[in-house]
Amino acid sequence: MRSEYLFNSKIIGLDHTDYVLCVGTNLRTESAILNSRIMRHVENKGIQVDVIGVSPELNYTYDHIGTSPKTLE
Repeated sequence: MRSEYLFNSKIIGLDHTDYVLCVGTNLRTESAILNSRIMRHVENKGIQVDVIGVSPELNYTYDHIGTSPKTLE
């Protein structure tokens, strides 16, 4: 479904963000290009990344904040 891969902004929007929230995804296996761009910004700009869902190996520092949909509340 198209809604499963659309973003609120374009990938270029990552250059202007200071926070990334990943919900129920493993970017390393599902979107390697997006994952590498986030990794570059974590290393260079120190952006914060939080993950809700499984705790994947993403090759950069992130906070795992929960596994259930209630975490979003």
